[in-house]
Amino acid sequence: MSGTNGGSTNSIDQLLGHTEGPVGTPSEAAIKRLRYSKQIVDINFTRLSSLCEDIATDGFVYYDPATQSDTEGLRENIYADIHNYLSSVYSLVEELHQFLNSCADETIDKDTFIRGSDRADPSLPPFVKKLVFAWGLRNQFTHGNYRCLSISEETGSESSYM
Repeated sequence: MSGTNGGSTNSIDQLLGHTEGPVGTPSEAAIKRLRYSKQIVDINFTRLSSLCEDIATDGFVYYDPATQSDTEGLRENIYADIHNYLSSVYSLVEELHQFLNSCADETIDKDTFIRGSDRADPSLPPFVKKLVFAWGLRNQFTHGNYRCLSISEETGSESSYM
C-alpha cells in the first residue's frame, strides 16, 4: 500500500510531506513519556469499551433494570469515560508534538494537522482526519457541556440499554 508522498506508508512522512526520515533521536525520557501517554489512552479505552458488549459495532451500554436502578449514575459514568478517553487522546497528541519536534527538522503544531478549512484534504493520512474529529469532540465535551452527545434509554423486549 503506497502513501501520498513518494510511496511512503508512514503516517508521519505523509503528514510532514517528505520521506527523508528523522534528523534527530528523541531522548529516553521523551520516549518514556510517550509510552506512558499511550498507556493512559489504552487504559481509558479499555474502561470505556468495558461498558459495552461490542463498542465497535453498536456502542450500546446494556443494563438490567432490576439490578441497575441508578440510570442517572450510569449515564454520568458514560459521559465521564468518554471524556477521559478523548482527553487522553488529546494528551497523547500533545506529547507526540513534542516527540516529533525532537526528531524533525521543522516545528510540528496544530497547523501541521489542520491545513486550511478543507478538513477532507485527501493528502492527509487517515489518522489525522480521525484526530481532528476526536479533538472536536473533546472540545465539545470540555467546553460545550456535552451538547454534541445525548444518551437515551431504550427498553426493548429482551434488554434495556443506553
